[in-house]
Amino acid sequence: MTSHSATARAPEPFTEEIHFFHLAYWDGTSWIETWNSHQPPQGVEITLGWEPLPEGTLPADYPFESFRRVVALSFTGS
Repeated sequence: MTSHSATARAPEPFTEEIHFFHLAYWDGTSWIETWNSHQPPQGVEITLGWEPLPEGTLPADYPFESFRRVVALSFTGS
């Protein structure tokens, strides 16, 4: 049995190298910034970057080198 502390701790970073992390969701028509449906999206775009997002810059306009992966999700059943 796991005991949970009354004080929440922030998770430790996986790496100190990544300073930009962004997710976008494919709804079948377009990429959107948030996903609130009980059904999973058709795809997820994961973007990582070494530099932090400059203040006032939208994630889609990230001006530095980035690494992007699109994961197609398909589920069967109900």
